[in-house]
Amino acid sequence: MYGKKPLSKSMLLPASPASVQDRVLRIHLALAALLAGKGNGHQLAVLIETAYLTWFLCDAGVCCTDHANFKDIERMIGNTTHDTDLDLYALREEDKALAAWLLDLHEQQLRRAPVFAVLKAQERLAHFARSGRDAPWERRAG
Repeated sequence: MYGKKPLSKSMLLPASPASVQDRVLRIHLALAALLAGKGNGHQLAVLIETAYLTWFLCDAGVCCTDHANFKDIERMIGNTTHDTDLDLYALREEDKALAAWLLDLHEQQLRRAPVFAVLKAQERLAHFARSGRDAPWERRAG
């Protein structure tokens, strides 16, 4: 047989509802802490990872939406405040709706995307992290 081994049924289906719920809960908790001004560096990293994975899944055609919104996501992340005395991070109140949009879109993607597509997006994220670029959408959004 030529080519790659066919994907298993589990790779062709979306993740289990419990798996999606666990991930979404982790993101909700990070977002709630950041919106309350009580976020830590790990919670900010969860938000950034969510933004980038959402982008890569959107770029792959999973629940694709207006790519221009990702420039606003970049602005939102850039406007995150950091209290260096307490080492706390906060999102601005005016970014609450944008953060909710991101989380809703990502949850839709996780519920619909086959596991192999999510794994591919995670591979792209790992490659991007080594690239030195500022944002994965810098060449395309808008």
